[in-house]
Amino acid sequence: MKVRPKILFFLIFSFMLVFLNSCAKVTKSLRERSYYEKILSMSQSWLSENSGEPSVDISGEWADNVSLAWGDPIFIQISNTVTGNMSWRRGDPYEVRGTVNKNNVYLTLIQDDCLYYTMILTYHEDKLVGKYFYSYDYFNYKEKGVPVLFYRKKR
Repeated sequence: MKVRPKILFFLIFSFMLVFLNSCAKVTKSLRERSYYEKILSMSQSWLSENSGEPSVDISGEWADNVSLAWGDPIFIQISNTVTGNMSWRRGDPYEVRGTVNKNNVYLTLIQDDCLYYTMILTYHEDKLVGKYFYSYDYFNYKEKGVPVLFYRKKR
């Protein structure tokens, strides 16, 4: 069986393109993960800088009845430290780590040890009002953000 050089060249070239494309995707994925991990470590400093004496307790179940983008978060507050979980309507839940300073709440939303969102909220009359930010807006959070409003569920 005689293989024509043009066909052989085409097969080898196609194989190389597929191989290089898959390598590029893996490299991009590793770079993205490295970026999110770096931002996660920086967010820990951000939480420390914004921690203080809490004047509110946000422990309990909350509801997002406005944007409907977020599921119903559950927060546990001990002193000024907040933990919990919050679902995104289109995927797996996020681990919540945060801090409370007076009536201001600073949250990070983490999945698989990568930071994906931050939130800056203000507590007022059983409501948390503020904005959430994509992790790549971490350093520009004053200029950007998506409004969010949570209501405390009745006990």
